[in-house]
Parts: sequence; C-alpha cells; structure tokens
Amino acid sequence: RLFNECNILVPDAETGRLVTRRPDRVMMADDRIIVVDFKFGSPREEYHSQVREYMRILQDMYPGHKVEGWLWYVYRNQVEEIEH
Repeated sequence: RLFNECNILVPDAETGRLVTRRPDRVMMADDRIIVVDFKFGSPREEYHSQVREYMRILQDMYPGHKVEGWLWYVYRNQVEEIEH
C-alpha cells in the first residue's frame, strides 16, 4: 500500500491536543513499513529528527512491523537512511 502526504493525528506531548504529522510517502507491505521524506535543499539535522518522529509514530501504530526511514534529497538525487 502506498500513502502520499496522508495526515496522521497524534497527541502533542505537552498540551495533549491533537496535532497533524504528514510524511511525504509511506509504503507498507506485509510486516514492513518504509517512510520517505523528500527534501529540496541542503541536508540539515532537523530533517533526521522529523523522519525519526514519523518512524516512532508508525512503530506505535503498527507494533511488530519493521519501520525504515529515508531522506531523499531530490535535486542531489541522494538518499540517506535514517537510524532509529
């Protein structure tokens, strides 16, 4: 299954209010989930944190699934795997 820019509602840790997270692409097959975030600028550490958050949310939603995270720097055509 392929999901492009689909909203995920999660509670904010500080306020308890629901906030929206929207990964660029989520791919699901059997017990594996891959989240990809597309970036068009230079690499930044905050992008890693963003993908890690998506990975954590998806792991919480689908326990028992293997979750992978990737950044794709489109203009550079460079992909980078993000560790948990």
